[in-house]
Amino acid sequence: MLKEEFKTFWKENFKETIPLNFTFRTTYPNRWLRIHSLPNSKRYPENETELAIVLNRQNLVISDIFNENEHIYIVRSEFYIENIEEFDLNQEFNFEEIDILNLKEFFNDEYDSDDKLSVQVSKTNWKKNYFNNLLEDIANDVSMIFFVSINEPTIFAPYDGGMDIIYQNEFKRNHFKEKYRDYLSERIDGL
Repeated sequence: MLKEEFKTFWKENFKETIPLNFTFRTTYPNRWLRIHSLPNSKRYPENETELAIVLNRQNLVISDIFNENEHIYIVRSEFYIENIEEFDLNQEFNFEEIDILNLKEFFNDEYDSDDKLSVQVSKTNWKKNYFNNLLEDIANDVSMIFFVSINEPTIFAPYDGGMDIIYQNEFKRNHFKEKYRDYLSERIDGL
């Protein structure tokens, strides 16, 4: 059920790309905004104070996208390794594998034909600060996960250093670009 539901949702809203974090900003440049999680574009939190800043900023920004208790998808991408049991860091979310993508099809020069990506989805409700363990894993480059609003198709893709958001349109992106200007890079390209 979830598999078909998500695939239909993705085709209707984000068919120009695959569900893989680093593809979003180049596919949707006019809807993309990058917000840094730490002051001065620092990449990794080095102590509890900095981790608190990361979690506070990310929860603040996500809560501007998702309403409390709104249905969302959480999407996890992992390199696929056949017949290997891995410790599931996020068991509580009951991820369901919805696809195995051959990366060579999408990135011909960067991957071999054996390089595959397992795309897994969980459907849940947004609750501020409830996902802090996931956000901490992402901030420390342990997991590659993003969140998607179902009501207003918007992607929130945190990474180790910040957050990439794909808004519904350029107008909405510009609104939040102004709102969060103190958290943005000073670079012209927004990185």
